[in-house]
Amino acid sequence: YSLFSEGHFFHDRQLAVTYTKKSGTLSWQPEYAGRSVPKTIAKLQNKEPVKIVLYGDSISAGANSSGLMLTTPFLPPFGALLGEQLRRHYGGPVEVINTAVGGMATGWGIQNALVRAADYKPDLCIIAFGMNDGGEKGLKPGEFGSNIARIRHLISEASPETEFILCATTIPNKILKGFFGYQDQYYDVLKELECAGTAIASFYHLQKALLEKKAPKAKEYILSISKC
Repeated sequence: YSLFSEGHFFHDRQLAVTYTKKSGTLSWQPEYAGRSVPKTIAKLQNKEPVKIVLYGDSISAGANSSGLMLTTPFLPPFGALLGEQLRRHYGGPVEVINTAVGGMATGWGIQNALVRAADYKPDLCIIAFGMNDGGEKGLKPGEFGSNIARIRHLISEASPETEFILCATTIPNKILKGFFGYQDQYYDVLKELECAGTAIASFYHLQKALLEKKAPKAKEYILSISKC
């Protein structure tokens, strides 16, 4: 069993600690991938309007983000933060349309690719599924890759000028039964889909590098609850 809740439950019980970190960097660093989406980068550099669609599950929708929960530090979902950073950096208009829905997986993504992505005719579509696909009884990597390729194909057919970022999802805590399955293998199949007009963003590798320094403490927490 694990204590679970959304809303203010955990937000109101967390401590925020400011500290000076030791020297050194994470074992993994993202690399610039703008060359894979040249049309979008050109529009940003020329300060032309750029339209971005964020299409995925609850991670993209912003489930339990502090801004949506109206609690400190009042930050919006990452899609809105991305749009704000692009506007600040390039100085042009950037519109982010978030059509993500909590609890959804790539099967739903295929069924709704037109109405929730292609119909907006975006310059860039960020496809971010995987957490709900990869449980113990979830999609194997090849099946997941095929579904993502299908979503991209449907959007490309209806909106040929759209470029893509495919996101490799984070992974759930491995001690929670049922949640963890194939998520840590999805990056490899997404990498095979990389091409001109499609870049890959790996949340997985960033999370993995962070966990090398700050491991989750859920196991000890669960044990402490059982003793109460």
